[in-house]
Amino acid sequence: MPRWSSIVKHLAAGDVSKAPPHIHTLNFGAGQIAIKAPGHVTYDWMVDERYKNPTVVFGGYLSALADYISATTAMTVLKDNQDFTTQDLRVIFFRPVLSGRLLCESKIINQSRSQLFIETLLTLDDGKLAVKASALQRILETQPQ
Repeated sequence: MPRWSSIVKHLAAGDVSKAPPHIHTLNFGAGQIAIKAPGHVTYDWMVDERYKNPTVVFGGYLSALADYISATTAMTVLKDNQDFTTQDLRVIFFRPVLSGRLLCESKIINQSRSQLFIETLLTLDDGKLAVKASALQRILETQPQ
């Protein structure tokens, strides 16, 4: 079973060497994660031309980015005998993401024994909101191995 505190520490240090393959495939390791507090994470990402279709960043990529940041936020509060999965992800696009820096901020809004409700905001360089996502993360109790 993963030790969430260790995984989050490695991600925050920029070490994605042991991260799952999708982290590398989607180039999420290129941004900088900062753990502000348990249940509060930020992520700086420079827009990558490879994820445009052809002039704006593909909405599916931004959705995956929001899910990744939401999952990282969940990891900051989970116990080592817990796992999780995204049960619901809702994404609203307000503005196109064209270039520059995207600041992602994610916070746990509500936590119960079995789920986490997390909101993630993706903001453009000029401070305008580009994307808002809400994720419901299902907490799974695991058996010791």
